[in-house]
Amino acid sequence: MNGVSDEALVALAKAGDRRAFEALVSRHYAAIHRFSWRLCGEAAEAEDVAQETLIRVARGISGFEGRSAFRSWAFGVAANCAKDAIRARRRRARTLEAAAVAALVEPACAVEHDDGEAGLWDAVRDLPDGQREAVMLVHVEGLSHGEAARALGCAEATVSWRLFAARRRLKSHLSRASA
Repeated sequence: MNGVSDEALVALAKAGDRRAFEALVSRHYAAIHRFSWRLCGEAAEAEDVAQETLIRVARGISGFEGRSAFRSWAFGVAANCAKDAIRARRRRARTLEAAAVAALVEPACAVEHDDGEAGLWDAVRDLPDGQREAVMLVHVEGLSHGEAARALGCAEATVSWRLFAARRRLKSHLSRASA
């Protein structure tokens, strides 16, 4: 199927021809992988993104209307997969950041409470409403700052500021509790 156009392969793949889809994948996989790697910056993550792209392309090819070239459409799918992977990586980083904050706060809370985790949650519950809500949505529920802003009905910068202020208060609580 080397001499067959992408348009013809797409038509065959939409009709259920697996060899046609495999030919499309064979033809475009290297470019999709390179593109994913450039977006993600990490080889392993790029491989995951490229694989997820192929899964989504396979699931969505029946709905592909051909308004753009197959290659362009596949790159769009790859871009969305990369965005999802980058968001997930950032969520993991925020979770690690929350764990680091917890590690800072927990020893001080243990002075006042038998259970360090309970002390941490007591300190979080003592935060002003907006700060507590931001901490819970971002660090516990894993929402992005933008998602938390939409949930709280405020600007993304407001969520960021509330998180900054909450961290400052928790660190202050840490220093008072350990003194």
